[in-house]
Amino acid sequence: MGIWQFVFLIIAGIAAGFVGYSVGLASLVSFPATLAVGVPPVMSSATNTAGNVGITIGGCLGARPELRARKDLAVIYAVIGLAGGVIGALLLLKLPARFFEYSVPPFIGLSALLILVKPKKPGAKDAAPKENAASAPDGTSASAVPAPAPSKRDPGRSPIMLAAMSLLSIYSGYFGAGSGTATLAVLSVGKVGPYAQINALKTIGCGFGNISATIVFIATGVIHWPAMIALFIGSTIGSRLAPAVVRRVPENIMRGFACAAGLVLAVYLGFRYYG
Repeated sequence: MGIWQFVFLIIAGIAAGFVGYSVGLASLVSFPATLAVGVPPVMSSATNTAGNVGITIGGCLGARPELRARKDLAVIYAVIGLAGGVIGALLLLKLPARFFEYSVPPFIGLSALLILVKPKKPGAKDAAPKENAASAPDGTSASAVPAPAPSKRDPGRSPIMLAAMSLLSIYSGYFGAGSGTATLAVLSVGKVGPYAQINALKTIGCGFGNISATIVFIATGVIHWPAMIALFIGSTIGSRLAPAVVRRVPENIMRGFACAAGLVLAVYLGFRYYG
């Protein structure tokens, strides 16, 4: 890999980190970037998963108050993510490469459409009262205060929700484009908690799936190391820069742009793999 290709992938990683943090579709940027520099499709997917681990690290560090508030559920989702990521990675390695090539376009098209599913943000019923936020003894933010006490009725632990998280973690290990957005939508529909908390739980579930899948990919030697390092550097930078920019850009514009880009990519890869 030449120096300019390495620089190109760092830039792509920055964009992927930004998109991954803001709308959950990092792979729609980083995956085609690795294809563009000549990395084969299956190796591109593995490299993309490993390179985007930087987004997981930054997200978990930034969501510490929310994760402390739902630490028991976070541990459950982390375990599910670790197991699902391994299964997804093994599916990627064991299934014929042709199967992956044929399945990628519809996966990306579905992922692009999922970005239009806007998770419900906390309303009057699940937002923390101002006086409660002010009186929090440990100074945590309001989004971390109203966590429901763990119980048998916790919707985050329902069999349907656990099954959904398991399937999403497997998909995250196999390919992962749109898995973050899909997880946000599932957790929102399931009324697991306020937006800040389900976003943190999404980071744990999908992120740990990526981490365990990366370990499998490293052990089996299917990672393109120069491309992975470049993406990791870029995605870490991008995920750090994203919050300040996202606050100034209307969410609907970002979602619309990501959806359009994903659909264009799905059509392009469809012609490439089906033609």
